[in-house]
Amino acid sequence: DCGDHFDDSSIGTEDLCIHRVRVRVISATSLPKLDYGGLVSSDPFVEMRVYEQQVKEGCWYDQKATTVQHRTQKPTWNENFEFYVVRRDAMMKISVVDYSSGNRKPRLIGTASLCMGNFFYEDEQAHAPPQNFKLVSATGEAAGQIKLLIVSRSNEMFPPLSVFLYNRSVW
Repeated sequence: DCGDHFDDSSIGTEDLCIHRVRVRVISATSLPKLDYGGLVSSDPFVEMRVYEQQVKEGCWYDQKATTVQHRTQKPTWNENFEFYVVRRDAMMKISVVDYSSGNRKPRLIGTASLCMGNFFYEDEQAHAPPQNFKLVSATGEAAGQIKLLIVSRSNEMFPPLSVFLYNRSVW
């Protein structure tokens, strides 16, 4: 018996199941130009952070990033990533960032926040096609959109955490 939540006091943390969520970052469009006062296209890359709202900071947190696409407002990545979450309602924050070389810090182009629960499918159920998500700048303005495919299947649930803890202690 295992659960994917923290609300049931009869289920210990070591008995929680782990869900695999696969993400394909496909492309982005209509990104604003940030370099040299808006004269030159940005060098975008994507940062993805998965977190669970019900747990303390640092627990079940994962972060991944794409490669940098140079001088483009329409980058194409087609890169695949896997995240592991306990709760189906985990959140993902997508940040499209302008890579800056030299002494400049990377600059945020736009963000989108997604609830992972919208992307869980039964084994035989067809998943949704890739979707476009609107990006919002730090000032609240439209900052383009990003195209993602996010899928998790019920048969991609891993055994309770206690199995992993036991197996690690055997190594």
